[in-house]
Amino acid sequence: MKNLAIVCCSVLLLSSCKKDNVSSPDTNTPPATVDFRDALTGNYTGTKNNYSWSMANPANPYDTTYAWSFTIAKDTADSSIIADGVTFKLDSSLSFYEMPYPGQIKSFEFRNDSAIIFFRSGGLGGYSTTTVLGAKQ
Repeated sequence: MKNLAIVCCSVLLLSSCKKDNVSSPDTNTPPATVDFRDALTGNYTGTKNNYSWSMANPANPYDTTYAWSFTIAKDTADSSIIADGVTFKLDSSLSFYEMPYPGQIKSFEFRNDSAIIFFRSGGLGGYSTTTVLGAKQ
């Protein structure tokens, strides 16, 4: 009888320990997902270059480079980013390239801690480009 009482006491103690264990994971909580854009978001500083050339004045192209700061944020509408006010839908290599028609280019590339934004517009009479280079702060 003494052995039966010990066994019953042991079973009660073990079962109450299982119920009181609050550190067990909640099976209804989905696992945390990692957003690849988190590594890209933030403030960037670097340079901005504007260049244009025209057949009307081919000897005097416009070319200027100056210090530039911009931000990269996640677009809440989809998996895009907003860099310097422009939306880019990145591919798996953290880059974007679009040429809707010849002479018109919009691109973004991320390398290490730096972002490169490039725009080109033009046609037969000339063209203009804007290149933004920035390192994450």
